[in-house]
Amino acid sequence: MDGALLDSVIRKMGRCVVLFSGGRDSEVLLRFAHSLLGSRRVVPVTADSPLLAGFYRERAAAVCRELGIAPVFITLDPLSDPVFVVNGEDRCYRCKRMIYTSAVRMAGSLNAGAVADGTHAGDLSEDRPGLRAAGELGVRHPFVEANMDADDIGKLALRLGMRPETVPPDSCLATRIPGGRKITWNLLKAVEAVEAPLRPLAGGRLRARVAEDRLILEFEDSDRNIVFPLLERLRSIAADAGFRLEMPESSGHSPSR
Repeated sequence: MDGALLDSVIRKMGRCVVLFSGGRDSEVLLRFAHSLLGSRRVVPVTADSPLLAGFYRERAAAVCRELGIAPVFITLDPLSDPVFVVNGEDRCYRCKRMIYTSAVRMAGSLNAGAVADGTHAGDLSEDRPGLRAAGELGVRHPFVEANMDADDIGKLALRLGMRPETVPPDSCLATRIPGGRKITWNLLKAVEAVEAPLRPLAGGRLRARVAEDRLILEFEDSDRNIVFPLLERLRSIAADAGFRLEMPESSGHSPSR
């Protein structure tokens, strides 16, 4: 980790918009930028859409209150994009393009020098179509510019006073829907309803994945004692949404992205 380089990158951006999803990486970026630039020169922007779990919406607001910064929520509706809804290979790109476009416009209206997100060096080795949208719109990746990966961000989080277990890795609710299956409000709502009781308690990644008329609940083995006492409640929630709730063949298996 090159902390001095990250410091330089942030300072040179001047007033900036930080895309804050409520997740760990973007929170670390927001806290670090705030520590360098202060409340008046950092604008936290959260894309508020049906893809954002309520837990992260609330967390984004809570972190901003702690830092003394007014949270900015941009209301977006990816479901209004027919290309996104069909859930093909361009799904992530189309959604990120919508988010970045709105953030760049806001930055322009605020005379901010840059829009930045929490992408790190390790993300570059994964299939992330959203990175193409970021490149097209000039969105900055300070952690990439400082050659920092997830481990480096974890160390910086500790330096900033964050607890190691603050937020487990996560992704948007649309990632629970298999490619090619139409993304609908009802599917997203069903996934959110099942995951919501677990999210404040789970220490690891969890997913309620859509599979035909079922939701497959995936979770880390370390969270078994959290999941199983709530299992009947979760099955009832799934049934109310029109789904059977099932476990993977090996319950407690680590969910993929």
